[in-house]
Amino acid sequence: MRELTLLRKVQLMELDIFKEIVRICNANDLTYYISGGTFLGAVRHKGFIPWDDDMDIAMPRKDYRKFIQIASKELKQDLYLVHYSLCKTNLQHVQVCNRTKHMLEKNSITDKIVDVFVDVFPLDGLPNDKIVLKFHKVRLLYYRMMYVYSVFNEYVSINKPDRPFHEKVLLAIGKTGLPQRILKREKRIKKFDDYVAKYDFYESDYILNFSGRYKFKSIFNRKEVYADGRMYEFEGCQFNGPYNYDFYLNQIYGDYMKLPPENQRNWHESEVIED
Repeated sequence: MRELTLLRKVQLMELDIFKEIVRICNANDLTYYISGGTFLGAVRHKGFIPWDDDMDIAMPRKDYRKFIQIASKELKQDLYLVHYSLCKTNLQHVQVCNRTKHMLEKNSITDKIVDVFVDVFPLDGLPNDKIVLKFHKVRLLYYRMMYVYSVFNEYVSINKPDRPFHEKVLLAIGKTGLPQRILKREKRIKKFDDYVAKYDFYESDYILNFSGRYKFKSIFNRKEVYADGRMYEFEGCQFNGPYNYDFYLNQIYGDYMKLPPENQRNWHESEVIED
């Protein structure tokens, strides 16, 4: 396992980034929710999952777009915003990064050194009609697949365990390198982002974070699961998260209070780099 003193330094730097994101949200009346592993950490550990090295936050698409406009101008010193509308990137979602600390990521075909960051994800709506929803989900998968193929070497986690057969087939195709050579990254990122934003968060009964790791597992009833949220303790701070934590975490993680085996506690496969 990585040296915990270095990991803890990164966690605290990520927490500082997270606080700055929340400060901007609160100052500009933007809705946000702690998300994914960060939400799990808040509920199970009242802070970071001890071996985790990233933080996630999610916002309704309208608030997310406003955040990009504001944060690109107002982030404090040493922080900067990464988004395809602002700079060259392989990411469809937003990251807020600290240029003073770095990590080596080793979970994709191409190892890469990155600045310590916090992921910011958009929350989007889904069609309320069940038949339309089925077609919409198929197209979501298509646009995501084309995007992922366009950035395959830098983006895809090749060591993710327990992939279903169809994902193994798609992974094998990606490893040939042909899709990435053919597909234009910038075009595919924008097409995916535009399509997933087709239905408004506030006008939909069900919403999802399709930019994150859990795809359709992240579909939740907007009013019953997210609502206006509630405050959760995280490393001595209070952050807003989905209202129904038990439903959310059970759907994504199953028995979320049970710790995973030690050999599955660093699925990012990243290493902190000491300056």
